[in-house]
Amino acid sequence: MYFALLPSIALPTATVTVEPQGPVFTGETVTLKCVIEPEGVWKYKWYKGGKSNLLSQSDTSTHTIKVADK
Repeated sequence: MYFALLPSIALPTATVTVEPQGPVFTGETVTLKCVIEPEGVWKYKWYKGGKSNLLSQSDTSTHTIKVADK
């Protein structure tokens, strides 16, 4: 029996940040930013409340939303 050792490849790591970090009120905007390591060509999909509600799909790592009443 022959076994080959292949190099392990780390999975990408995503970090999402929110600006502003403090409280926001109706009518204000919030910017979400996703940084993925290692860097590369990524497609970004932003959802609200689960996978059935796609807000945006793009090549850019940021998404800005306006805060609305519930």
